[in-house]
Amino acid sequence: MPSNVSSTSAARRTSSRSSASGRLQEGASGAAVKELQQLLKSIGLYGKNADGEFGPVTTAAVKAFQRKYGLTADGWAGPQTMAKLRQVAAPRRAPAPAAPPVASSGGKLALGATGPEVKELQLRLKAQGFYDGNVGGNFGPGTEAAVKAFQRANRMTVDGWAGPQTMAKLRGTSAPTPTNPAAPVTPSTPASHDARVQAAIDFGMSNLGAPYVGGGSPFRFGTRPGDGRVYQMQGQKPYRSPAGVIGFDCSGFVVAMFRKAGVDLAAQNIASSATMKNGLPSVPKNALRPGDLLVKNGHVVIYLGGGKVLESTSLGDPDGDGLGNGTVRVNDASKFLNDSSYVGRRVPLP
Repeated sequence: MPSNVSSTSAARRTSSRSSASGRLQEGASGAAVKELQQLLKSIGLYGKNADGEFGPVTTAAVKAFQRKYGLTADGWAGPQTMAKLRQVAAPRRAPAPAAPPVASSGGKLALGATGPEVKELQLRLKAQGFYDGNVGGNFGPGTEAAVKAFQRANRMTVDGWAGPQTMAKLRGTSAPTPTNPAAPVTPSTPASHDARVQAAIDFGMSNLGAPYVGGGSPFRFGTRPGDGRVYQMQGQKPYRSPAGVIGFDCSGFVVAMFRKAGVDLAAQNIASSATMKNGLPSVPKNALRPGDLLVKNGHVVIYLGGGKVLESTSLGDPDGDGLGNGTVRVNDASKFLNDSSYVGRRVPLP
């Protein structure tokens, strides 16, 4: 009993110190931590629930934000970090205007629109790596920015409106011809293949910020909770598993994702980058679609479309201690597409 009291008191002192010093750090809890997590989540650096508990994943997300914006990467959310975070997140969290324009005039979705059509738009933008907000069916500033980014990437008129041509491009279908502007645009229902791949991608995106775990660890498939014990990784320093946190290596992440699509690659002895390169069907880089892999001996990433990939990477270890400072993250696809050592592969779905 005294031991429990002492432990509880220590936890309270940690939380108290975090607030009293004007900064939040690992061990803190409460409304301020929840706001921190929500802000990090809104800019795509935190993939877990905002539960108000400052744990290892929150620390990793804070460090990632600090590195990205040139702040001291200490994992503590002090006044400077919080001010910068609120500044960066503000445009994404801005409320919709009080008097939005007509949302669906002329067969196009625009700022202020709501409903299942907007939800489909957000899902498709997210699948191609252009949108990292909530898929709630509300066309806000974040959705408008994602539509503009998609249009810019596809050399279309950049107006932020999801009209027939933009939606057709997102769906991979042809737009109605100009000579027949009244032709109906039938929303496409994703085929079972697309729906299963989307389930895999959604699982992957839900684990943004999860720690990288080397190939020798039993946690590389994300199948067990962390327990705070030290494990030896292949060719790397020992990794201390954060209590309650799962982790992945690059190929283990792919295996875990495609289990959500109903495919167990590990059961087929395809559970490393080498076996994925040699055992999966080839696909040209110019024909990649979301869910395909870019792989070489030693690393594999998942193509999201829109110039983005999703990966669990050991890179980004600023202090060089090898203790899992790499994370699951979204990265630019160009370096993988332009590197001839990476080849395209597709996971067959039954």
